[in-house]
Amino acid sequence: MIEIGGLNGRFEGTFTFGGREYAVPFTVPGDLVQFQIIRRGRRLKVRIHDVDKRGSADGLIESASPFCPHFGICGGCRAQQYAYPAQVHWKSR
Repeated sequence: MIEIGGLNGRFEGTFTFGGREYAVPFTVPGDLVQFQIIRRGRRLKVRIHDVDKRGSADGLIESASPFCPHFGICGGCRAQQYAYPAQVHWKSR
């Protein structure tokens, strides 16, 4: 398992493995993920097997209840699980 170390511009948790950065939707820094790297031709893709939700490692992410009933299904508005001050903090980074 590897720890999610940051967030990208689409609010996906990111980790670095083998010199490359990979994104995992709906994770936050501090979460642990079990993964497998799959080669598809010249591209590498990450397959996530398990996520251990540990929460924010730096204490900057406050969780909130998503207000949209389609959150997590449609793929839009990924920042809904974060409280507004946490959204502003990460968007300003």
